[in-house]
Amino acid sequence: MNSCSATCQEQSFKLGTKFPDVLYKVHDMQNKPSTQETLVNNLKRLMDMCEWEIKDLEKKSGVTARMIRYILSGERCPSIEIADKLAAAFNLTGWQLIMPQLMGDIKQMRHIEALIDNWNKADPDGKAFIEDAAKREATRKVSNGDSHAH
Repeated sequence: MNSCSATCQEQSFKLGTKFPDVLYKVHDMQNKPSTQETLVNNLKRLMDMCEWEIKDLEKKSGVTARMIRYILSGERCPSIEIADKLAAAFNLTGWQLIMPQLMGDIKQMRHIEALIDNWNKADPDGKAFIEDAAKREATRKVSNGDSHAH
């Protein structure tokens, strides 16, 4: 277990809460794009999907064309506020804009948001049930070789 995971578990214990196991998994960091790269890639794909130019995103988001160019080129990282504005232009939230699998999951975003909201509202038994169901479904999906969402 890495030190970040240990710290998360310590804080979880102190707060009397249980975070989903997925937070403790160590990923292959060499193959994982940075958060900035993910944001830039998602932003470019969303702009392509909407057939928007920088000026269109500027109008929809209120972020200057100059800042958008800096972000798309990787010269600057957006603040949280700017990321939120850019995401809102596509009817997304800031955290959704940095999801590595955004384009594959974009139609499911509202469901994911509702799932997280429901997990946060659930009591400990409900949270455990949601986590167990997610693990069971992920395992079933992998073992059946099914790559399509249900």
